Amino acid sequence: MAKSSPKHQVGCAELPASMSRAKYFEKLALLEIAAFSNRKPGTSKPGRKVVRGWREKSPDTARYSVLAHSELTGAKAFPTDGEGVEIAVGLADSCEVLGAEAVVFRTSASFSPSAQNRDRMKAFFTEIATVEKFGNTVRVWEPSGLWEHKGIADMAELCGLLVAVDPLAQDPLDEKAAFVVQQMALGQAYLRISGMGHSRRRYDGYQLEMVAEMVGDLERSWTLFAHQGMYPDALAMQRELQTVSDLE
Repeated sequence: MAKSSPKHQVGCAELPASMSRAKYFEKLALLEIAAFSNRKPGTSKPGRKVVRGWREKSPDTARYSVLAHSELTGAKAFPTDGEGVEIAVGLADSCEVLGAEAVVFRTSASFSPSAQNRDRMKAFFTEIATVEKFGNTVRVWEPSGLWEHKGIADMAELCGLLVAVDPLAQDPLDEKAAFVVQQMALGQAYLRISGMGHSRRRYDGYQLEMVAEMVGDLERSWTLFAHQGMYPDALAMQRELQTVSDLE
């Protein structure tokens, strides 16, 4: 059975190819689900019965995070109309049934930092998808596109969101690295390691050790791998975190 820590969770973005959920949870405790977001056109989102089945068929040590619906994160992200409210309420309910640790709002590059978009985002998270609505599920924002680091940090603080970061997606000396450090200084971190900028299939031990040391002192962390070699790297990362914990 996978070792589960209340402080640090490690896993993959979706199940590795040809692997059952039962087999996956024998080794890893955290799984990010994209079933609400990556739906084929015309297909319905997983209902409450399906979500409850996921939870009931998972071991007690299993932990989940959820990617929010594409209707909430696309070019017209964070709708505040009746349909937007309905989707957000349904998402919050699914997170509660699943006992999700985090819900991730991955906005597309087409969601620009315009004044209109900022106002809509603020209204969505302070009036609709509120902290109270999502309870114990941490709300995470993963921006892309034209957003600058200061704008991201300010918007996240205004909306009460945790920003997803990738400490292995940039040069250790550039400004992106400084932004990662700034976000992790908040005491909690959602790391989504995508392999962007790397042609290699796997990360080496030094890189994973560096990430483990970065999160080791945090109050809480979730580390998700979303690249070709995500499963073996997640296992290696879990071992690195255990080593860091043993040294404390």
